Amino acid sequence: MKKPNSRGIKIKSSSYKIPYDIRPSKQTERRFLLDILRTGSEAGLNLSDVKYLGFGGFKFYDFEMLFRHLGIRDMTSVEWDKSLFPRCKFNKPFNFIDLQQGSLAEFLERSTFRKPIIAWLDYDSRLSRDIVDNVVTIGAKAVVDSFIFVTIDAQMPEG
Repeated sequence: MKKPNSRGIKIKSSSYKIPYDIRPSKQTERRFLLDILRTGSEAGLNLSDVKYLGFGGFKFYDFEMLFRHLGIRDMTSVEWDKSLFPRCKFNKPFNFIDLQQGSLAEFLERSTFRKPIIAWLDYDSRLSRDIVDNVVTIGAKAVVDSFIFVTIDAQMPEG
């Protein structure tokens, strides 16, 4: 399934291209995220009572990692690709993961955060107006002690 971006260009999920478990840079990003959060925990932040928000896809690697290493149980995965949603639902490793179908913008519009969140907005596209808008929205809604991580495709914009 391809998702149109703000310019109407269809973007296909990178999960169709290369599996995340064999991408060395993706594994490094996960480890980096975990190390930052562990440092925050060691500095006194209570990470056991936070909400994790991410794009779990159909493998949920980061969700499993954050549960197993930090004990986080309040988790939401947002999946925009309707064709992947049933597979995500089937592969969901824990019942406590709230799986939401739709865009992140739609999810953020109807959400409020009453406790700190850890969000990893792991985009597989270049920086766009949509991504900037999502980051601004989540930044405005996040409470103190939240962590917002954003990763994007590191290609220079065309033009």
